[in-house]
Amino acid sequence: MGSGSLAAMSEFERNYKDGLDEKEAIALVNNAIQAGIWNDLGSGGNVDICVLRKGKPMTMLRNYRTLNARKYYRKAGYQFPKTTTEWLKDTERIYKHNIEIIPLSAYDDEEETTDKDKETSTTSSSMDTS
Repeated sequence: MGSGSLAAMSEFERNYKDGLDEKEAIALVNNAIQAGIWNDLGSGGNVDICVLRKGKPMTMLRNYRTLNARKYYRKAGYQFPKTTTEWLKDTERIYKHNIEIIPLSAYDDEEETTDKDKETSTTSSSMDTS
């Protein structure tokens, strides 16, 4: 169980009873997973249920429920280099007064800090008593 487990567990604790039949058990698990999805932003949007029966093969109910389905798919797909995010012109228009864009090349020109500079900085900050 992941980040939605608290919400899911509360559903189990509230609605579990001895002697559930398979249909009731599936409904309970479905409701518990949905509680996790709706009450936790990191929990995804699909309900998959694995049914285990004693002495019988397991049944996997993939996409038993599909919640929060994506409504838009870009035909060309998305191909971003690792560790980057696409910068949209709309984003720049909306936030241009609130952010400062520093080209990566600016970091290449920075001088390296020497060990002596680091030592001086640490000493002066630890001596500050104000």
